[in-house]
Amino acid sequence: MDDTSEIKNGTNFCFPVRCLEDGRIKLVPFSIAKHAQTVFDHTRDDPHAYAHLSFGPYTTV
Repeated sequence: MDDTSEIKNGTNFCFPVRCLEDGRIKLVPFSIAKHAQTVFDHTRDDPHAYAHLSFGPYTTV
């Protein structure tokens, strides 16, 4: 699956979204299939990661 397949299929967004990048960084739209486990792994032990959000922290993906 390439970076844009979910976008083309409309699974995450209802409008066109593209990747943004320059020589130092690449920003890609959040893909639940690709990114949820990584976000969970990096935030599960830090409840402060969700301090300003109305959802989370989560106990599983």
